[in-house]
Amino acid sequence: MMMDLSTQCREARLSFWARLLRGEVVDPLVIDREILPLVIDASQEERIAFVLLRSAAAIAQDGSETTVRTLRIAIIYWFSNTSVSPGKDEEREVDLSALRLRDIIGLGLTWREAALAFGVNPRDYSAYQRLLRKLRTECANQWETLFGESMEQVVEGISVGQD
Repeated sequence: MMMDLSTQCREARLSFWARLLRGEVVDPLVIDREILPLVIDASQEERIAFVLLRSAAAIAQDGSETTVRTLRIAIIYWFSNTSVSPGKDEEREVDLSALRLRDIIGLGLTWREAALAFGVNPRDYSAYQRLLRKLRTECANQWETLFGESMEQVVEGISVGQD
C-alpha cells in the first residue's frame, strides 16, 4: 500500500518527536534530509508542523538540561491532549516511565501530571513560558531561513501557545 505525502510526513515527524521525548539529540539537518523535500511545496499546515519540529530539535540540541526537560514535559502535555475532549479533572496515576509517544497520544494529561512524571514542581509554569517564547522565536527564524518569508504573515490569526 502506497503512503500519501501527508501520512509520510506525519509518520516521519512522529518518529522525531518520539526521539525528542526520550531525550535523544536530534540534528535538525537530519530532519531536513528526511522531511524538508516532502514539505517544501506542501500545505501551510505541513510546513508549520515541520518548522515546529525543527525548532524544537534545535532548542533541544543547544538548550540547557532544564530546557530539554521542559521540552520533554511539553511534548507529553501536547501529544496527550491531541484528539481528546477537555474536561478531565480527576486525579489519576499515569505511568510515563516508558515514554512512548504513541501511548501518550490522547491521554488528556494536565501540565501538572506531565511535570510530575519528571519530578519537577507542577505549579511552576515559568519554564514552560520560557520554552514557548524560545519556540516562537526559533520558529520565526527557521521559517524565514527555510521559506524566505516572515512567518507572521503566514500564520496570522493562528495562536501558537499563547496560554
